[in-house]
Amino acid sequence: MKNAPRQYRNQRLGKAKPRNQQVLLSLASVHQQISNMMHFSGDTAGAVEHSGKALTIYDGLAGSLANDAGFQTQRVTQTYHHANLLSLAGRLDEAIAEYRQAVELSQQIVTAHPEERQGRIHLATSLDGLGNVLQEKGDTAGALENRRKGLAIREELARLDPNNAHYRRQLAFS
Repeated sequence: MKNAPRQYRNQRLGKAKPRNQQVLLSLASVHQQISNMMHFSGDTAGAVEHSGKALTIYDGLAGSLANDAGFQTQRVTQTYHHANLLSLAGRLDEAIAEYRQAVELSQQIVTAHPEERQGRIHLATSLDGLGNVLQEKGDTAGALENRRKGLAIREELARLDPNNAHYRRQLAFS
């Protein structure tokens, strides 16, 4: 097992210890890494498949890690990453559903930790992605509504920390 590729070792461990959160998170990470490689090599369908497997693992752990802020951040990031891949694959209705889930998860983070700006960054990113897909579907009003909400969040973040290059770059995207 030691000489087996990491992906296969983690899959075996995931089956052997299905309740071990660290093993499952490692398996999700492997699926996401495979998804990234497939995306960069032009295999969007394969990227969506592995991203979806990672997301399924995150969703399965959501109840037991509900109070883990780091996990919740990883989960929302995985959700909008998967939505983006679905959009690239032309699966717009599924992408919309995943972006809406990312918005909901981001709002939960903001509610639970209003002092943390990271949740607002994820919320703005999720709203922006949702707006992009709604525009592709021809829902200009819905696209504008979501993009304006994302813009308002990014304007506020840039106002709170005008020297933060990340906030300013994100504002420029909006």
